[in-house]
Amino acid sequence: MALKCIYNPYLYKGYYYDSEIKLYYCNTRYYSPELCRWISIDAVDYLDPSTLEDSNLYVYCGNNPVMGYDPDGEWDWGTFWEGVGLVATAVVAIALAVTTFGAGIPIAMAVIAGITLGAGILTGINGIATIVEAGADYNFVRDGMFNEVLGLSDNAYNVYSEVTEGVAIVGSMILGVYHTTGQYKAAKYGQKMLGNGYSKEGPGRWVSEDGMRQMRLDGGHLYKGQKLGNHINIDYFRYGSYWEGYTKIGKKIHILYKWFSYWFF
Repeated sequence: MALKCIYNPYLYKGYYYDSEIKLYYCNTRYYSPELCRWISIDAVDYLDPSTLEDSNLYVYCGNNPVMGYDPDGEWDWGTFWEGVGLVATAVVAIALAVTTFGAGIPIAMAVIAGITLGAGILTGINGIATIVEAGADYNFVRDGMFNEVLGLSDNAYNVYSEVTEGVAIVGSMILGVYHTTGQYKAAKYGQKMLGNGYSKEGPGRWVSEDGMRQMRLDGGHLYKGQKLGNHINIDYFRYGSYWEGYTKIGKKIHILYKWFSYWFF
């Protein structure tokens, strides 16, 4: 090892190996590969009596050198990527929830979307706090809200974080499957026909802003001698609006769908 270092002293993770004293030089202090510890302590600003690891200033990267990389002693890549993962989970959950809301969506799916949206937002906040923690060694949700404001322990925060993340993941999975169903595709098609600014005017009925189109949920029945299954009706009025007394329909569209039709509705 010592002979190789004469030609290339920059070794593992870019650290400089001093072959004379057999120590790694890392900008601010030396690391002993034989002791597997720093030979001097880190800044006392990093002391955190609440955890065992942060009470020992001789450890390296939170005592996890395999996952952590901290050339300046102020950054933890493991914590950073954990935060990035939480933010990614939040983005997916929020996107799926927001695109679920709208006319023709079953109440059960709307409720799940609402819960997923809330869990996604909280998970995103936790993720941002974790990313900040990677560099500042301070998690404003755990250390600020839970410890300082509410007087709760780190374990309480961990349970909260795991629950919100779990709800966001499970909710995203349910909504993701629902987005592939024919019912979701039919509802989105109906929302497109209604346009922006539509309003709900009764159970299972939505009216466009100009009153010239309406969307109605309908079940199986006979229509011109044909048995229809689950479908959504889009009614176009020829002139005037429904509320002005003009009920003559110029065109009616039946949007037939099957719940588990993954390629068409």
